[in-house]
Amino acid sequence: MASSSEGGQESRKAIMSFEDTDSFSSFKEPLLSYLHIAVPESEKRISEQISVKDHYVVYLIDTCLWKEDAPVSLEVSASVWRRYSEFELLRNYLLFCYPYIVVAPLPEKRASLGWQKPPDDPFDPDFIDRRRAGLENFLLRVAAHPVLSLDQVFLGFLQKESGWKDTASERDLFSRMDAWFKGLNAAFRIQKPDPRFQEIKAYSQELQGNVGRILDVRGRLSEQLFGIHKYHQNYGRVLSEWSGLEGRLGDALQLMDDDPQSMGHQMDNYSGWIDAALEEEEACMDQLKEYQLYSDALRSVVHKHDALLYQVEKASDDLHQKKKEKHDIANGKVSFFHRLLGSPPMSDSERESRLRAVDRLIEDNKDKEHQAITELESFQELSLMEVDRFHEQKARDVREILLKYINIQISICRKGMTTWKSVRDALDKA
Repeated sequence: MASSSEGGQESRKAIMSFEDTDSFSSFKEPLLSYLHIAVPESEKRISEQISVKDHYVVYLIDTCLWKEDAPVSLEVSASVWRRYSEFELLRNYLLFCYPYIVVAPLPEKRASLGWQKPPDDPFDPDFIDRRRAGLENFLLRVAAHPVLSLDQVFLGFLQKESGWKDTASERDLFSRMDAWFKGLNAAFRIQKPDPRFQEIKAYSQELQGNVGRILDVRGRLSEQLFGIHKYHQNYGRVLSEWSGLEGRLGDALQLMDDDPQSMGHQMDNYSGWIDAALEEEEACMDQLKEYQLYSDALRSVVHKHDALLYQVEKASDDLHQKKKEKHDIANGKVSFFHRLLGSPPMSDSERESRLRAVDRLIEDNKDKEHQAITELESFQELSLMEVDRFHEQKARDVREILLKYINIQISICRKGMTTWKSVRDALDKA
């Protein structure tokens, strides 16, 4: 429990340090400056409904106010239990209400890209604890954002037993409909894609692929390293058997096997401490895996932009068609459909009436185009700023993750050197 607390403090410091960057000094101070947030434990529960038992896991969220001048109304301290599905509901709500923001991802619901075979038990304690740490990191990410952190639904999620979910559930429904109808095919119908957002989309795919390959290589290396260390456990047994077959050399081998600092004992130790080292390495890789999941958040911003851009292009096309229709009416042109039906030419009064009707439609389309352009430009300004924010955060975080990983490898090598030096000393004594 102590290690998870220390890890949470490190994550909190890392996330808060981003708020000091000059690029976003105009933002308000985020919630994390006033409120301590932690997810210290999880609990397995059983729900009985009509003789059907449903097993699920809930996570405890503890909050404690450490500044009195918070910009929003908060409880001094609160503790609430939340299911993973409720975290999903919260994130969908944030995606819907703040489509221009790169919303932090949730940890995986099922383990993947690990060096060990994923556990068959969905309630595996080690995986649940890793997910708990990931959920805490998600809350810290949101609480460190100057806009998301002050959302009333998010505040209710942190401290209220009920009330927040009704709003979030309603938003979640619209979020799914919005994503399905507007974002699905918009990119394929855009006439002139924005190169800035095309670049973001391409980068998100490259980020996902590169991080995935790193995790795959690391998984293979860890699997081999684990096997090598475990095989060293056989040295003690082999030395004991060999010593019975030799003369003077056998005495030396026997000493090496019986002494507390002998080769056999050292090999047992060598095969044992690798478990803790790889667990620490796995926690480090979970932090890197977060940025693989961030790729979906980046694409979500691009999809929303494409939907808005499509609305602008559609409004412009409609306006162009109405202007063309007005030009044709003013010049007495008759459409192919009217010629096919043999309709008589328009009278002057009819032409004037149709021109007035088209003028009204043109004004309406101008308003729609202006509104669509305004929404698009506002979205572009905010989303590009948020993407820059993401890149600054990523550069800092990935550097810290890689340094942590390097230090773990150095520690593994040093422990290995210590073990082999002890074996050498045992052989010298023999």
